[in-house]
Formats: sequence, structure tokens, C-alpha cells
Amino acid sequence: MQSILIIGMGSSGKAVYKNAMQNGMLPIIYDDKTNNKASLENLIKNIDMVVVSPAIKPDHKIFILAKKYNKPIMGEIEYAYKKGLNKKEIIAVTGTNGKTTVCTMLFFLLKNDYLLAGNIGIPATSIVDDAKTKCILELSSFQLMTTTNFKAHIACILNIKPDHIDYHKTFEEYKMCKLK
Repeated sequence: MQSILIIGMGSSGKAVYKNAMQNGMLPIIYDDKTNNKASLENLIKNIDMVVVSPAIKPDHKIFILAKKYNKPIMGEIEYAYKKGLNKKEIIAVTGTNGKTTVCTMLFFLLKNDYLLAGNIGIPATSIVDDAKTKCILELSSFQLMTTTNFKAHIACILNIKPDHIDYHKTFEEYKMCKLK
């Protein structure tokens, strides 16, 4: 049985947990607010993969430990993509400003055929098994940072201005996440 360490139990962590259970995986939950940080290293030694919440900053200990123990680490978007989102036609929208407005307008125009998920408040993992084959994803820099294989059929970058530098450390890093 494949084990998965889920870091953060917001809406995306809960969706990953549910999907992992449905797919016969062993999900293990870790949250900085409720777990002892010292136990994180012990947990990671015995798992197969790590999924991090978009709220987990790139300087979090989990990124160092995943590399140290050669464990794959990804965000919820990448996890959803590997679990079936890759079979859907994806319109992805990102940018510093206007993502929600553009996604909402697209969904209003295309809603009969499309699902809406991502940063808009609906985890991408929660739509993986939906019968509809097309989706619109609102994607933040936090979500894009932890993608490696994710590909959209149509991608739209609305704008890129310095933002979230407390999270990304530099504008260049923020911009590179958006360009993914």
C-alpha cells in the first residue's frame, strides 16, 4: 500500500486525503499547528510521497527533508494532475490580479461543459473523478510552485507584478512560478 504524507489540512489537504483513501493509499496527516515538528523527520522516512498545501512556504522543513530522504514532493495541483486531471481538457488562468474574475466569466460562458476549481476555493483533486472532461483552473503562484508535470491545454497569464515576496523571497522566483 502506497503511503502519502499530507502537509496541511485545509481544503486541498482534505481533498487529497479523500482521494488517497478512495484509491487505496495510506494517507498520513501532518499539520504544524497540531503535530510535533520533531516527528516530521520520522514520518518522512517511512512514506512514499509528500503532498503539500499551497500555504506551506518554500523554506518549510518538509522540502529539505523530502530531498534528504529522496521522497517525491508535490502540491495538490500536481497530485490531482497525476490522479486523473491530466485526462481533462484544462484552461488554466494565473496572474497577480484578475484570476477569479476571469475564471468566473469563463465558467459563466462555458459552464455546461466545464468544471471550475483551483484557487477559487474548489480543490482540483475534488473534480478528478467528475464525468465532465473539461475544466477551468484558477492557479496561484503558490500552487504553480510545486508543479512539475502539470500542463494545460490553454494557459493564460493575465499579468505579473511584484507580489507575495514574503513567500517567494524574490520577484524573479515569483515570476518563474507564474510562468510555469
